[in-house]
This record gives sequence, structure tokens and C-alpha cells, in this order.
Amino acid sequence: MAITGKKELEKPILDILADGREWKRIDLIEELASQLNLTDAELAEGLGGRQVKTLSESKLYRYANRAMEHLKADGLIENPERGIWRLKFQ
Repeated sequence: MAITGKKELEKPILDILADGREWKRIDLIEELASQLNLTDAELAEGLGGRQVKTLSESKLYRYANRAMEHLKADGLIENPERGIWRLKFQ
């Protein structure tokens, strides 16, 4: 599955956070990649189609961060401390 934008990541992020746990950002994005069955090539894709070496430089990471910020602005999720995310209403 090719990642084309943040909108398609919002529902899977909410599904992951529905377990009621607090998630570290990187763990959440790794779980997201696993659930989306992304290939190594897709995980190594950065913005503009360039190849990247780490997940934190990837298109997935950037789009997931934008999706989480959008969900936070909509009041659905919160990050009680830096790098930690959870559902707002559990």
C-alpha cells in the first residue's frame, strides 16, 4: 500500500490507540507500518521519492505525524508528554 497522505492514516492510528495504552510516537508508527503491511521499499521512501535510511526520515513518519496533529486538533487524541500519544476519551 503506497502512502499518499495523512488522511488515509487517521483511522488506522485511531484503531491502534483504541487499545487504551499510551504509545511512544516511534512505536505507534512502527505498529502502523506493520498493520499497513508496508514493504521495506515503502518504508525507505522519503518525501519527493528519495530514499531514506531511518524510519524517522520516511514519508510514513512525516504523514503519520501530520495525521496525529490533525487528530489532536480535532480533539480525538492527545499527547500528555513529549512523544507520547493516547486517545483523549477512553
